[in-house]
Amino acid sequence: MFTRWITLVITQGAVLSALAAPRITAPSAPQTNSVSPGANLTLKVMASTASPPLTYSWHLDDIELGFTGNSLVLTNIQAKSAGTYSIRVSDLDGFTDSNPFIVDVDSTFTKVTASPVVSSGQSAGVAWGDFNNDGYLDLFVAGNPINLFSNRTDGTFAKVPAGVIPAVNSNQSAVWGDYDNDGYLDLYLSNGSSMLFHNLGGTKFVQVTTNGLGKAGNYGFGSWADYDRDGNLDLFVSSGFTKAVNTLFHNLGGGVFAKDTNSIVSHDVPQYSEGVSWGDYDNDGYPDLFIANGRDYNNGGAP
Repeated sequence: MFTRWITLVITQGAVLSALAAPRITAPSAPQTNSVSPGANLTLKVMASTASPPLTYSWHLDDIELGFTGNSLVLTNIQAKSAGTYSIRVSDLDGFTDSNPFIVDVDSTFTKVTASPVVSSGQSAGVAWGDFNNDGYLDLFVAGNPINLFSNRTDGTFAKVPAGVIPAVNSNQSAVWGDYDNDGYLDLYLSNGSSMLFHNLGGTKFVQVTTNGLGKAGNYGFGSWADYDRDGNLDLFVSSGFTKAVNTLFHNLGGGVFAKDTNSIVSHDVPQYSEGVSWGDYDNDGYPDLFIANGRDYNNGGAP
């Protein structure tokens, strides 16, 4: 009688328990997963065998779950979903048990699924700001179209009525800043052009077009800071997805801006500049500036 023996090989995700048991070739999820309540998670393995067919059986803490596919989809995860998951893969010659998938449910955050803010459509830029001065942060989502959500002070949000803010498309950058020092946050948007919306007492926004920012230009991502400490917020705007020099707008007061033409940030080498952030890293009282540059993938990935 011919008996087929194998050499034991330790591979990722497999503990062999038979002469020619299936081989688990690829776990497709991290073997330790920390998720928040309400999240979804898929655990999956790939296996091969010389003795088909393959069958699957998922277990949680050594208790069979009754799921018989090579993937296990966990939806709306709660505390009871935590534990050690594994899958037994069997063929005509034996079985193989996977290494464990550890699922830890971290209750620090809970995924919100029933709110208008999570169904606002295609979007990229987002910004928190208390636009109506009620002491609660509201949420602006830059997309097509834009969406402004008012905090209802009970943990929920409501989309502001039409007409509160002009209906424009801007899915790139959104930053709040009180540029005219009237005590209400104004909103700068960019999607290849600059758009500034003045806050009228927390009830309505109007687009400002005669303040020096202009509507045209290769503008990407904006960031406010009073770089010269004159009491007025200035605005730095990166070039975005166009290889160009970035732009610094100096706030002259009275709601009027002028392009800076003297500083190094206005004469730097043209780049595909994207994210920008101000911060006083050396504590000298003046905000410093960090600019994240992308790459030109059309020219061999060169900066």
